[in-house]
Amino acid sequence: MNINDLIEKAQKGDREAMDKILHLYTPFVKKIVRYYSIILTKEDREDLFIEGMMGLYRAVNNFNTDRKKRFEDFAYISVKNAVFDYLRKIKAQNRTIPVNYPLNTDIGEESILLKQDLEEFSKKLSPIEKDVFSLFIKGYGIKEIADKLGKSYKSIDNALQRIKRRLRKYYFSVDS
Repeated sequence: MNINDLIEKAQKGDREAMDKILHLYTPFVKKIVRYYSIILTKEDREDLFIEGMMGLYRAVNNFNTDRKKRFEDFAYISVKNAVFDYLRKIKAQNRTIPVNYPLNTDIGEESILLKQDLEEFSKKLSPIEKDVFSLFIKGYGIKEIADKLGKSYKSIDNALQRIKRRLRKYYFSVDS
Protein backbone atom coordinates (compact mmCIF):
# COMPACT_ATOMS: atom_id res chain seq x y z
CA MET A 1 0.00 0.00 0.00
CA ASN A 2 1.44 3.37 -0.98
CA ILE A 3 1.36 6.57 1.08
CA ASN A 4 -1.50 8.11 -0.91
CA ASP A 5 -3.69 5.08 -0.19
CA LEU A 6 -2.87 5.35 3.51
CA ILE A 7 -3.63 9.08 3.48
CA GLU A 8 -7.01 8.52 1.80
CA LYS A 9 -7.90 5.92 4.42
CA ALA A 10 -6.75 8.20 7.25
CA GLN A 11 -8.80 11.09 5.82
CA LYS A 12 -11.87 8.84 5.88
CA GLY A 13 -11.35 8.17 9.60
CA ASP A 14 -9.25 5.00 9.55
CA ARG A 15 -7.35 5.38 12.82
CA GLU A 16 -4.99 2.49 12.00
CA ALA A 17 -3.93 4.18 8.75
CA MET A 18 -3.33 7.49 10.59
CA ASP A 19 -1.27 5.72 13.25
CA LYS A 20 0.80 4.01 10.57
CA ILE A 21 1.53 7.32 8.82
CA LEU A 22 2.41 9.07 12.09
CA HIS A 23 4.70 6.17 13.00
CA LEU A 24 6.37 6.16 9.56
CA TYR A 25 7.02 9.90 9.63
CA THR A 26 8.08 10.31 13.28
CA PRO A 27 11.82 10.22 12.37
CA PHE A 28 11.11 12.85 9.71
CA VAL A 29 9.50 15.15 12.32
CA LYS A 30 12.29 14.47 14.82
CA LYS A 31 14.89 15.49 12.26
CA ILE A 32 13.16 18.81 11.58
CA VAL A 33 12.62 19.49 15.28
CA ARG A 34 16.21 18.61 16.15
CA TYR A 35 17.48 21.14 13.62
CA TYR A 36 15.50 23.99 15.19
CA SER A 37 15.90 23.08 18.86
CA ILE A 38 19.63 23.26 19.49
CA ILE A 39 19.45 25.36 22.65
CA LEU A 40 15.87 24.90 23.83
CA THR A 41 15.14 23.41 27.22
CA LYS A 42 14.17 19.74 27.33
CA GLU A 43 10.53 20.68 27.94
CA ASP A 44 10.49 23.09 24.99
CA ARG A 45 12.12 20.44 22.75
CA GLU A 46 9.40 17.99 23.75
CA ASP A 47 6.69 20.61 23.12
CA LEU A 48 8.30 21.45 19.79
CA PHE A 49 8.19 17.75 18.82
CA ILE A 50 4.49 17.59 19.74
CA GLU A 51 3.83 20.69 17.63
CA GLY A 52 5.73 19.06 14.75
CA MET A 53 3.62 15.91 15.05
CA MET A 54 0.47 18.05 15.04
CA GLY A 55 1.77 19.67 11.85
CA LEU A 56 2.19 16.18 10.37
CA TYR A 57 -1.34 15.26 11.45
CA ARG A 58 -2.70 18.40 9.74
CA ALA A 59 -0.68 17.57 6.64
CA VAL A 60 -2.29 14.13 6.43
CA ASN A 61 -5.77 15.63 6.80
CA ASN A 62 -5.18 18.42 4.27
CA PHE A 63 -3.15 16.64 1.61
CA ASN A 64 -4.84 16.32 -1.78
CA THR A 65 -3.90 12.90 -3.15
CA ASP A 66 -5.34 13.82 -6.57
CA ARG A 67 -2.58 16.34 -7.21
CA LYS A 68 0.76 15.17 -8.52
CA LYS A 69 2.69 16.49 -5.50
CA ARG A 70 4.74 14.42 -3.12
CA PHE A 71 3.34 14.06 0.40
CA GLU A 72 6.83 14.46 1.86
CA ASP A 73 7.12 17.97 0.42
CA PHE A 74 3.70 18.95 1.74
CA ALA A 75 4.41 17.40 5.14
CA TYR A 76 7.78 19.15 5.39
CA ILE A 77 6.15 22.55 4.92
CA SER A 78 3.38 21.75 7.38
CA VAL A 79 5.75 20.47 10.07
CA LYS A 80 8.17 23.35 9.57
CA ASN A 81 5.30 25.88 9.84
CA ALA A 82 4.13 24.25 13.07
CA VAL A 83 7.69 24.41 14.44
CA PHE A 84 8.03 28.08 13.45
CA ASP A 85 4.67 28.91 15.04
CA TYR A 86 5.86 27.41 18.32
CA LEU A 87 9.18 29.25 18.09
CA ARG A 88 7.30 32.51 17.49
CA LYS A 89 5.30 31.76 20.63
CA ILE A 90 8.54 31.33 22.60
CA LYS A 91 9.84 34.55 21.10
CA ALA A 92 6.64 36.41 22.06
CA GLN A 93 7.16 35.24 25.65
CA ASN A 94 10.69 36.72 25.59
CA ARG A 95 12.28 33.32 26.09
CA THR A 96 15.50 32.09 24.53
CA ILE A 97 15.11 30.80 20.99
CA PRO A 98 17.35 28.51 18.90
CA VAL A 99 20.47 29.87 17.29
CA ASN A 100 19.37 29.13 13.76
CA TYR A 101 15.91 30.64 14.14
CA PRO A 102 15.75 33.97 12.27
CA LEU A 103 16.33 36.78 14.74
CA ASN A 104 14.85 39.59 12.71
CA THR A 105 13.33 41.56 15.56
CA ASP A 106 14.52 42.49 19.02
CA ILE A 107 13.08 40.33 21.80
CA GLY A 108 14.37 42.35 24.73
CA GLU A 109 16.83 41.46 27.46
CA GLU A 110 16.78 37.73 26.65
CA SER A 111 18.15 38.44 23.16
CA ILE A 112 20.99 40.49 24.64
CA LEU A 113 21.83 37.64 27.02
CA LEU A 114 21.65 35.13 24.17
CA LYS A 115 23.92 37.32 22.04
CA GLN A 116 26.44 37.63 24.92
CA ASP A 117 26.31 33.86 25.47
CA LEU A 118 26.91 33.23 21.77
CA GLU A 119 29.84 35.67 21.68
CA GLU A 120 31.34 33.95 24.73
CA PHE A 121 30.73 30.55 23.15
CA SER A 122 32.30 31.57 19.84
CA LYS A 123 35.59 32.33 21.63
CA LYS A 124 35.94 28.57 22.17
CA LEU A 125 35.81 27.79 18.45
CA SER A 126 38.61 27.35 15.95
CA PRO A 127 38.99 30.08 13.29
CA ILE A 128 37.12 28.04 10.63
CA GLU A 129 34.39 27.14 13.13
CA LYS A 130 34.00 30.84 14.03
CA ASP A 131 33.50 31.70 10.37
CA VAL A 132 31.02 28.86 9.87
CA PHE A 133 29.17 29.75 13.07
CA SER A 134 28.94 33.42 12.13
CA LEU A 135 27.55 32.68 8.67
CA PHE A 136 25.21 29.99 9.99
CA ILE A 137 23.68 32.37 12.54
CA LYS A 138 23.12 34.87 9.73
CA GLY A 139 20.99 32.25 7.99
CA TYR A 140 23.34 30.87 5.34
CA GLY A 141 23.00 27.21 4.41
CA ILE A 142 25.88 24.74 4.32
CA LYS A 143 26.37 25.04 0.55
CA GLU A 144 26.38 28.84 0.72
CA ILE A 145 28.89 28.79 3.57
CA ALA A 146 31.10 26.35 1.66
CA ASP A 147 31.01 28.63 -1.39
CA LYS A 148 31.74 31.77 0.63
CA LEU A 149 34.66 30.17 2.48
CA GLY A 150 35.99 28.19 -0.47
CA LYS A 151 35.70 24.90 1.42
CA SER A 152 34.02 21.61 0.61
CA TYR A 153 30.43 20.97 1.62
CA LYS A 154 31.57 18.08 3.83
CA SER A 155 34.15 20.13 5.74
CA ILE A 156 31.51 22.79 6.48
CA ASP A 157 28.98 20.15 7.48
CA ASN A 158 31.56 18.55 9.81
CA ALA A 159 32.41 21.94 11.34
CA LEU A 160 28.73 22.65 11.88
CA GLN A 161 28.21 19.28 13.59
CA ARG A 162 31.14 20.01 15.94
CA ILE A 163 29.67 23.43 16.69
CA LYS A 164 26.25 21.95 17.46
CA ARG A 165 27.78 19.35 19.81
CA ARG A 166 29.68 22.10 21.61
CA LEU A 167 26.54 24.26 21.78
CA ARG A 168 24.63 21.43 23.43
CA LYS A 169 27.41 20.95 25.97
CA TYR A 170 27.72 24.69 26.54
CA TYR A 171 23.99 25.23 27.14
CA PHE A 172 22.98 21.96 28.73
CA SER A 173 25.96 20.99 30.84
CA VAL A 174 24.69 23.11 33.74
CA ASP A 175 20.89 23.30 33.61
CA SER A 176 19.36 20.29 31.98
